[in-house]
Amino acid sequence: MLWLSLLFGSIVGLSLGLTGGGGAIFAVPLLAYGMGVPAREAVAISLVSVGLTSFVGFLGK
Repeated sequence: MLWLSLLFGSIVGLSLGLTGGGGAIFAVPLLAYGMGVPAREAVAISLVSVGLTSFVGFLGK
């Protein structure tokens, strides 16, 4: 299960890095269907991850 979460996290991280914040489109289905996280929690996790990524990008400028 750990390797699966690392793989999915890498996919989402790569998409966030390449698109600048579009990783939420990948994060919710991967969390909900791939990891079995309930949909509400998947949306919340996705929002937090995109928000933190955006904040870190903001600090870098």
